[in-house]
Amino acid sequence: KSPPDGHAMVITAWSLIVATPQIQRTPYDFARDLVAVVQTADLTYVLSASSGTGVSNISELIALAKKDPGRLNYASPGNGSGQHLYAELVKRAANIDVTHVPYKGEGPALQALLTGEVNLFFGTTGSLLPHVRAGKVRALMVTGTKPLEGFPNVPPMETVYPGMGMSMTGWHGIFAPAATPKAIVDQIASSVRAAVLSPDVSSRFREMGFEATGITSERFGEIVLRDYARWGQLVRENNIRAD
Repeated sequence: KSPPDGHAMVITAWSLIVATPQIQRTPYDFARDLVAVVQTADLTYVLSASSGTGVSNISELIALAKKDPGRLNYASPGNGSGQHLYAELVKRAANIDVTHVPYKGEGPALQALLTGEVNLFFGTTGSLLPHVRAGKVRALMVTGTKPLEGFPNVPPMETVYPGMGMSMTGWHGIFAPAATPKAIVDQIASSVRAAVLSPDVSSRFREMGFEATGITSERFGEIVLRDYARWGQLVRENNIRAD
């Protein structure tokens, strides 16, 4: 609703743009209301297991889930969150039955993993790394296409389920009102791209589990539309609804 003059923008994660509008009624629609300005980074999650689950790698997890369908469960910060969608993606790829337990936020979901209240959680790298290093939880797989700094022996989703890591990637990006002039969009995108790809910023991003991308408007818009279709299919197939 802000004037399209380049002064009002929003930076947000992928799920709020491509998934939430397909799960619940929202006052915005990407295709109608927004223009993609620049993708700042790819976002990686880590699938982790509580110590009491008794698995040390992704193969053992899948074997256990197949041996006793419905026994295992996983936490998420809520219905329709990125972590919820990634867990459902893995369930579909592995053909396993694991129960979803939604919490109200990442903090409570992580706490449930640490106490053993749940077996599994797709957490952000920054929140999980200290607990993995302390041996409190076991990292089993990272989303994306390549190993993640800080998790050197944890396989990426692309090697476990070829095609999944490449086609279903989370991200952060900047959006502006749809009528923002292209010249303004391009100028902002160029400046942000230069900033996020600078050595200092990209290094800091990696520490937080992000990979700086700096993908500018036209290509970023194509990615958003592609992801809207792909994640929307998952939402419909699993009948995912808001809390």
